[in-house]
Amino acid sequence: GKTGFVVEPGDIRGLRSAIERIVGVPGCAERMGRAARERVLSHFTWEACAHRCLAAYESVLGGGAA
Repeated sequence: GKTGFVVEPGDIRGLRSAIERIVGVPGCAERMGRAARERVLSHFTWEACAHRCLAAYESVLGGGAA
């Protein structure tokens, strides 16, 4: 599900529109909050973060073991 809105920096009208949608559409904030939590729990586990860190280290070291 949708977890938020993207608003360009300095776009006051866009920010206002996004806030109005979140506040004005019944259940919107709750649905987005639930979707965001599901995304965090599935994509940002300690194991997933460790794999990304290891991949970054291996990339910097040229992919070989030290």
